Amino acid sequence: MFRQPHDFFHPVSPLTDGRQARPDTEAFLIAILEAIPDPLFIKDQHHRWITVNDAFCELVGQARENLLGKTDYDFFPKSQADRFWQQDELAFQQGKTEQEEELTNTQGLTHILLTKKTVLTQVALQQSAEYRELAAREARKSQELQETLQQLRQTQTNLVQAEKMSSLGQMVAGVAHEINNPVSFIYGNVEHCRDYVSDLLRLVKLYQKYCPQSQPEIEELIQEIDLDFIIEDLPQLLNSMQVGAERIRDIVKCLRTFSRLDEAEMKAVNLHENIDSTLRILEHRLKPQPHHPPIQIIRDYGNLPLVECYAGQLNQVFMNLLVNAIDAIEEKQHSLTLEDRQKAKDHINIITGIDNNQVKICITDTGLGIKEENISRIFDPFYTTKPIGKGTGMGLAISYQIVVEKHCGKLYCDSKLGSGTQFVIEIPIDQHQETTSGRFQT
Repeated sequence: MFRQPHDFFHPVSPLTDGRQARPDTEAFLIAILEAIPDPLFIKDQHHRWITVNDAFCELVGQARENLLGKTDYDFFPKSQADRFWQQDELAFQQGKTEQEEELTNTQGLTHILLTKKTVLTQVALQQSAEYRELAAREARKSQELQETLQQLRQTQTNLVQAEKMSSLGQMVAGVAHEINNPVSFIYGNVEHCRDYVSDLLRLVKLYQKYCPQSQPEIEELIQEIDLDFIIEDLPQLLNSMQVGAERIRDIVKCLRTFSRLDEAEMKAVNLHENIDSTLRILEHRLKPQPHHPPIQIIRDYGNLPLVECYAGQLNQVFMNLLVNAIDAIEEKQHSLTLEDRQKAKDHINIITGIDNNQVKICITDTGLGIKEENISRIFDPFYTTKPIGKGTGMGLAISYQIVVEKHCGKLYCDSKLGSGTQFVIEIPIDQHQETTSGRFQT
């Protein structure tokens, strides 16, 4: 005979409308009973066992199938069964009881038990169901709150990014304007300077032709300044100055094209000019570097019409995609030997064309590619495969929003690990038609 201080016996009353408990409720209760190591049971209003756990079966010394549907009188002496019956009735009247009692099981073992009996009424079962429903509602609210928080974080990041890009556009436009003034002055006067120098050189040659005998002092100066070299080199020098001025003008034009970032209106633009302006800004990253050879740009431009779009925002998309392509190639180059880098001949291929009234722009790199399991997530906010400090995870997310939401287009990726990556932009040629059809969202 031994004492078990925490055995719990729970008789149950019938449902008030005569129905049985729902199967899902019963399964829920059974799962709880089996998870508790102490002996537990549930009885109906006729004192029959309807549910018992393994610990109770072991205590009584009977299998579960032998106990279900039976009463205490089927297994215990009548005096002991009478006592259990009276305690059950008291529990039904009071709602719950707690007392010590002696139990002799079918194998002759006697136990001293501290028992607690609680009545499970229809109200209790209903409250349990209501609690689970409340928990489910709270879980749904928590999920909605998480989604709202995520949207707020994305909106905040978009606003910060938009402000940065707007400030960048204003700065670039200002710098381009300040550079354009002196460059225009230089470029405009180089041609006049060329004409003046040409006239002076013709005059010198005439002097040499008709006055071959000059004074010793003049001859000495001719030898000192190397007049023949000046006559030959000065036109080339002026040509170089003109080419340099034209190059600066071209860079300024690209900066002014890219500075459309702060334009809010939709305008018809030449997308090739926008792509070229972005490439010019990134030109320093395409040149040879100590750790990699130059990255070649292959342009395969189709015959595109002027396209109505938010030019500044598309410039931002081109910038994000081209920077990602350059990063992918540089990451690949870091893993190669110097000899393999030279053989790789890495490049970025840009193809444009028209497909079913859609402008299609494909930007393909020869980088490492993207793992298949990552492709479905690359447009998610804050998701990045770049090392810490090299990416915020918002570039592609913002690009996707600009193409899909602002231009009613598509932005998708095709990549295979080890074989490079291709990003494809598709936007309608006629945004007005998309707007009037109701498919265009801003």
